[in-house]
Amino acid sequence: MTYPIRAVLAQGLNNFDPAPPPDLPAAPLLDRLLFENPWPLSIALVVLGVGAYLVLNSRGKPGKGGVFALIGLLLAAAVWVASSMVVTTRERLELLTKELVAAVATADTTQLDRLLAPDIRLYAFFATDGIGKDLILDRVRRDFGASGPYRVKEHAVLENDATLDGPRVGRVQVKVRVTSENFGFPNLSWWKIDYREEGGQWRVTGIEPISIGGLSNARR
Repeated sequence: MTYPIRAVLAQGLNNFDPAPPPDLPAAPLLDRLLFENPWPLSIALVVLGVGAYLVLNSRGKPGKGGVFALIGLLLAAAVWVASSMVVTTRERLELLTKELVAAVATADTTQLDRLLAPDIRLYAFFATDGIGKDLILDRVRRDFGASGPYRVKEHAVLENDATLDGPRVGRVQVKVRVTSENFGFPNLSWWKIDYREEGGQWRVTGIEPISIGGLSNARR
């Protein structure tokens, strides 16, 4: 049986999913429970409140049980309010990384200029010695612009994780899917993005591929 060409290509592309890097250090427990992922704590508070109500109600104390249930619900709501109001530094870096990917994919050099630090360095197989900000902006404009050879049809951030290496230093590991208009099939890649905070603003200081589908060494 002869398989359609697209099916064969799709099967081959499954082998181009690059290996993921080791996980970054986890955020502090309080940040995770209160701000970044409030679901576990909220559910636990509701369960405890309802559980207390059921136990006290079975002992003929429904009024006191109702108080415990209400407290559990109010605490769960408070956790959600806190989570919606507070953006942690890790979450901020992850949001900036999404903006960075979108700026490159759409050749938005104005936005990219705002995100990149003056001393930014990018290292990759096409820039083994690293290139600076001006060359990065020029290359994005030339390669991903309206008449560029690598115009992007579709892009997505598949995984996005940040950590802080110091009071004003952080990094992100991000997995990106990009589909080129000219080639028509997706390319998957992992990147390390370095950040530095100055004057209350975080900017990208380093960009480096971790692994790219179809390349044995993303740096060379």
